[in-house]
Amino acid sequence: MPRNGEAQILVAVLYEDVLGIGKPTNYGRTVGDAQKLVAAGCTPEELTRIAHWLMGDPWIVDKGITMGTVIQQRDKWRASQSKPASLTVHQGGRTSGNRTNATGSRNLTNEELLAIARGESA
Repeated sequence: MPRNGEAQILVAVLYEDVLGIGKPTNYGRTVGDAQKLVAAGCTPEELTRIAHWLMGDPWIVDKGITMGTVIQQRDKWRASQSKPASLTVHQGGRTSGNRTNATGSRNLTNEELLAIARGESA
C-alpha cells in the first residue's frame, strides 16, 4: 500500500501494521477519513495506541476496527489517557480541582482524602 502522504501513512499503519489485513475495501473513503485525523493532529504513533486500545473492546473488535471507528473513538481514548486532577480542600470544606490560591488551601494526598472519606481527621 502506498505511503506517499500523511493520510496514506495512517491508512497503511492501521490496516497493514496494526490490523495486518492489507488494503481496506473502500480505500478512497478510508484515505478521506485519515485526512480528517491528519487535520486533527493525529500521528501514526497515536493511531497505533488508539487501535490497540480499541482491540481491548470485544464489541468493537466484533464489528471491525476501521478508520471511521478511530475517528469516533479518539476523544474517548484521549479522555481515558488523562490523569484526574487532585482535589484541594478550602476553608469551609469545599473542594475544587488542582488550584492554589492565597487563602491557605493546599493539595491533599491520597491518604488524607481516604482518611476524610473514612471520617477520620486528616
